[in-house]
Amino acid sequence: MGLTNKTLGELLEYMNSERLKLPEIQREFVWTRKSIKLLFDSLYRGLPIGQMLVWKPKEVIPISKGFSGKLNKHHPSKIDHFYGYLLDGQQRLTAISRVLDDDDDYPLMMNCFPEKGEWEETFFWSRGQTNNNSWHLQV
Repeated sequence: MGLTNKTLGELLEYMNSERLKLPEIQREFVWTRKSIKLLFDSLYRGLPIGQMLVWKPKEVIPISKGFSGKLNKHHPSKIDHFYGYLLDGQQRLTAISRVLDDDDDYPLMMNCFPEKGEWEETFFWSRGQTNNNSWHLQV
């Protein structure tokens, strides 16, 4: 067993290319919007968000599922094109993926110039009137 460092970008790419799968034991995506907002706030502030645990088997196991909201198009037939099974970190990785993929259910915005009062939070969920404010950027 070894330790490998990967960036979030690399893990998201493995997820999108279906080289990273979920084992059948994983639950569905259940995080609330508040949890997602707090995750992005932690990332923005450079706080640790925990490690992700990936199991790299010696051979591909045909029973697996895709990430929530992602179709499981095929099972990899060759182990050399397969990264592994995500055992811990699915909620975090799925949350990041949904926001970055412009999922209509997760329109997270960043306030570049927060003021005291209504917009004191750095991250918030989009509402129609916020889209025209030049200080509000979609994540």
